[in-house]
Parts: sequence; C-alpha cells; structure tokens
Amino acid sequence: MTARRPARVVVTTAASDGPAWPRANRIADAFRSHGFTAVVVDHRGDDPAAVATQIAATADAGIRAGDDIVVVGEGDAAAAALAAVAERPGVVRGAVALGGHPERVAAMLPAIHVPTLLIVAGSDSTERRIDRELVYSLAGPRRVLAVPGARTGFVETDTLDQASRLAATWLHDHVPPR
Repeated sequence: MTARRPARVVVTTAASDGPAWPRANRIADAFRSHGFTAVVVDHRGDDPAAVATQIAATADAGIRAGDDIVVVGEGDAAAAALAAVAERPGVVRGAVALGGHPERVAAMLPAIHVPTLLIVAGSDSTERRIDRELVYSLAGPRRVLAVPGARTGFVETDTLDQASRLAATWLHDHVPPR
C-alpha cells in the first residue's frame, strides 16, 4: 500500500499595502516544518468574495493534481479563505484564519464542515470575543487560539511565527494524511 502524502497547504494573503510574500513565506515555512507541502498565493482585492473565487481556483488546481488541500488565510485574506472553503464543501480538508475578519463571512461559516482554526491576537480583546462567538457557527471541528502578547496583525517580533507554528501543529493533528 502506498502512503499518501500530507495535505498541500495553500497559504494566501491579500495585502493591500504592498507585497505580502515575506510574511506568507514565513507562514508556509512553519507548515513545511510539520511535513506539509505549502504553496504561497498572493491574491489582490478588497472584495472577500472576489478573493475567495481566486483562492477556490487555486484549491481546485491542487485537487485536480491529486492533492488534499488545506487553505490558510492571513490578514485581509482570512475571511476570503473561509469563504472559499465554504464554497467547496467536501473538497477542502481544513482551514485556518490567521487574524483577519472572519465576521465578514459569518453567514457562510455554517457551511464549513472541515477542521477550522481561528487564530487571534491575544492583546485584542474585541477580536477574541468576536472569534469566540463565530467559532460556534462552524459545523466541523473548530478552535480559537490566541497568541499571547500579539496585537492585531501579529506585528510584534516572532508572533506571526508563533501563530504559524500553532496552526501547523493543530492542522497536523486534525488533518492527517489519508
């Protein structure tokens, strides 16, 4: 019997203030260190629905190649990543929102049946409260984790790396290779 490779992680960003590649590559590296294959896709646009369509197309390409797909959205792309997963029931195997605003796609969250992790900045009590309320809308295994000392956007030294490692560890446990 041939062992199946781990899921391919699609790390997506949608920074409107310049290239987000260095941040996205740091996130991808955390997943690679946990045995995942990770690709970075930089999507542009302020409309979460349009960005979700772009993310879904990227996921579909991976699925056609025979990969199991996990979508990770960071910052402005977090809501769009969740929307893309909701639009692909039974196709995408997991989701992570690193910060961002999942409340922008709250109506779509009940359609997500895969393991989903929301990671929030520990110093942002409003974000923590909103995400803790939203997480109960998700239909699959779910969790909210806060990164202690982090502010919105994980701008402090090492907080993005810490959030990425938490996400990779959680997904490794919840989305094992088939």
